[in-house]
Amino acid sequence: MILMSNFDYDCIIIGGGASGLMCGSYLAKKISRLAIIDSNSRLGKKLSLTGNGRCNMSNSNIETSNYSSDDSSFVDSAFSQVDVNESLSFFESKLSVLTSSKDYLVYPYTYKAETVVEAFREYIKDNSIELLLGRSVVAINPIDGGARVTCSSKETYTSRYVVVATGGMSYPKTGSDGSGYKLVLPFVGTENLENPMPALVQLLSNDKNIKSLSGIRSQVKVSIRGSKSINDVIAVEKGEILFTDYGISGICIMQLSSLCLSYAKRNKNYPIVYIDFFDSYSLEDVVHMILRRQESFPNRSIVGALSGMINSKIVEVILKRHNLDGRVLISSLQRNKVETIAMELKSFSVNISGTMGFDFAQVTHGGIKLNSLSHLTMRLKSNKHIFLCGEILNVDGPCGGYNLQWAWTSGILAAKGVIKSIEGEETNEV
Repeated sequence: MILMSNFDYDCIIIGGGASGLMCGSYLAKKISRLAIIDSNSRLGKKLSLTGNGRCNMSNSNIETSNYSSDDSSFVDSAFSQVDVNESLSFFESKLSVLTSSKDYLVYPYTYKAETVVEAFREYIKDNSIELLLGRSVVAINPIDGGARVTCSSKETYTSRYVVVATGGMSYPKTGSDGSGYKLVLPFVGTENLENPMPALVQLLSNDKNIKSLSGIRSQVKVSIRGSKSINDVIAVEKGEILFTDYGISGICIMQLSSLCLSYAKRNKNYPIVYIDFFDSYSLEDVVHMILRRQESFPNRSIVGALSGMINSKIVEVILKRHNLDGRVLISSLQRNKVETIAMELKSFSVNISGTMGFDFAQVTHGGIKLNSLSHLTMRLKSNKHIFLCGEILNVDGPCGGYNLQWAWTSGILAAKGVIKSIEGEETNEV
């Protein structure tokens, strides 16, 4: 597929992250004049960090309802056109990346993100895609039949089509610094930018004594509530929690972080996190656990007697909250105090004061709204020469391969959209 013209390229992809690399690789054998521009000196800098370097590539049980976006039907349509199987087939048949599954989670067989990055780099090299690295794009300007891309170094390139795959704002040191929004806003307007917020990120707390729990891990059930009422539950997650100097972390916390931010945006205050340390036991069970220890170890301190069932530092914080001295004998505890401790172990509250920032966020919540795009082509409604894909869009999902799968799906859709546009031009020329 060759178009003879005065343009420098048939397609320029701005951004060498996950979606940009997928888009470029899919286009590699379809068009002859293709370039990828990236502000880094090497492609895939952010991709190499995903999954703590292990790269959870996808999930074989993707539920599109778990994605947050401004148009769920768009997300459904996207995955109906390019599903998990098609993207993984591309990895295996074209990029020669062997995959391995752990439950529903899909990883490269090596469990190394660099394996995926190197596969893209080698495929791009094999297909002679031009790389314009170490260049930051500052503007996209419409020209007759295409667009002009201007870099901060004043270099300019013309192309029939441009794919913007610059990412959102998470891990800005990798180049995903929000600059892509500035490139696209002149074409869509500020009303079509959902305010970007850090997602899949740790939560901050200014609770007294929370720092004393730093380093403690526990398998828990976590709920977030808009108030102290047990009927005001917003969402629930299960998994490992990690207490830190600044607040709380762990996958279950990060899954809830964007909901906490959205709640705070609407209500001007953050919801309350409640931790159930004994999810598989009823409140009555926990009361009986404490009573048995009271009977078995009457001469132990409260902290000492309960040390076999829960970390003693957690007990100490609970006792301080209720003005109880942990050094007194557990035999001196009255029944109502036993019930109070049990209730705390089943519903330990943590007041949230904020989140860690984009430097620590795995993904961006928000971005360019999907209603700015034509369904399935990823092309801007306002300019037929510009396409978007990846994290720059207002789509984000939970942990577990959801966000990389959106990168692969949207990258392939953008590539298919470019191909259709070029084929349309060729038909019109004939």
